Amino acid sequence: MTHKTLGVVGGLGLETGQKFCTAIASKVRNATNVQPSIICHIVNLPLTLELDLVYGRVSEEHFSILKESVKSLELAGVDSIAIPCNTVHVFIDRLRCLSNTPIFSIIEETALEIARKDLDTVGILASSTTVDAGLYQKELSKHGIKAIFPTNTDQKIISDLIFNILNGNQIQKNIVDSNKVIQKLEGAGAKAIILGCTDLRLVDLSSKLPIIDSTTVLEETVINYLVGNTNNTTQHL
Repeated sequence: MTHKTLGVVGGLGLETGQKFCTAIASKVRNATNVQPSIICHIVNLPLTLELDLVYGRVSEEHFSILKESVKSLELAGVDSIAIPCNTVHVFIDRLRCLSNTPIFSIIEETALEIARKDLDTVGILASSTTVDAGLYQKELSKHGIKAIFPTNTDQKIISDLIFNILNGNQIQKNIVDSNKVIQKLEGAGAKAIILGCTDLRLVDLSSKLPIIDSTTVLEETVINYLVGNTNNTTQHL
């Protein structure tokens, strides 16, 4: 195993970032008997900006916070950077431009995973920002994959669920309503359901179709990179 230090932009949300780092450390250690070097920078995101991020109101203030985090990780000497949050990938191109350190993209990696599974139509659960910015639409279309999204009314249900998770409020009715949204995506022709928000893995969502968790996809990509399995690592690193 080649020694590499992973930088993680965390706190988006906090529990997801912590579990992301723990999962990577545990799996790499099990595979190599060596614990990986991980530096996690928890960003100081105010609640108001968190709310804006979930509901489609992105701003330069969000970008500034992410930029400072990436720069801090670079100064710490990391070899690559992962951001376990789909929503802030609205800034991925700008962050890559200012960074001398390679940055993984959870959107790109998830699209590649769906292509490897030979799926032609998928349903996407994500924040309003991710949906409105067309992050998954753009990347999936490169692989000839069709993305199906909730209606505007149903999207509000999903965004409410994400915000409640971020604030530690798991409202059962919200989860039940979200599972109904999944059923509608199933009925619309989806062959799998993509959890396009890293926080959605923290609640009990169910589907008769395969569920592909974008966080797990990013974890596996990073693990392959850290253990030197170049056959399954991102083309950008």
